This record gives sequence, C-alpha cells and structure tokens, in this order.
Amino acid sequence: MAKRTRKTHQKRKYQGNVLNEPPPAAIAGVLEMYRGNGEAVVAALTDIQSAMGHLQKTPLLHTAHALGVPFAQMYGTATFYTDRKSVV
Repeated sequence: MAKRTRKTHQKRKYQGNVLNEPPPAAIAGVLEMYRGNGEAVVAALTDIQSAMGHLQKTPLLHTAHALGVPFAQMYGTATFYTDRKSVV
C-alpha cells in the first residue's frame, strides 16, 4: 500500500481590514458628497483622481463602501477608462 503524504498549508496572516481605518483626508469630502449614491461611481472616481492625482486601492475600497457598490464594480470602472493616470 502506498504511503500517504500529508499536505501542509501555510496559514495566511490576517492583514486587518482597511475599512477600520479612516479614509485619506484628501477624499473625505468626496465620500460625503456621494455617500449612498451607487449611480455616481464615475463622478466619484473623477473627483478622487482630481483630489489625489491618481487612484489607489485603499481610496477605492473606501469609495465603494461609501457608495454601497461592490469593490469589483469600482475597480472595474476605474480600470476600464483610458483617461486614468494610474490605478495601483
């Protein structure tokens, strides 16, 4: 009979939830302006890019949460349009 080998998996270390931290100060006003308006994704992204100069993952997470849309929708919209400066 063949000997079974035990698979070892590395446990992921919990990184914390970025939404437990306050949003960047540069976008706090934008988040309040569009809070709860899930149809304003493009307008919110445009204002965040104007305020910060670029788009990063953390502000996108905060914006998705504030607008009440899935992060995948926010990220997809941010990466779809070619006039963006950068999405990191």
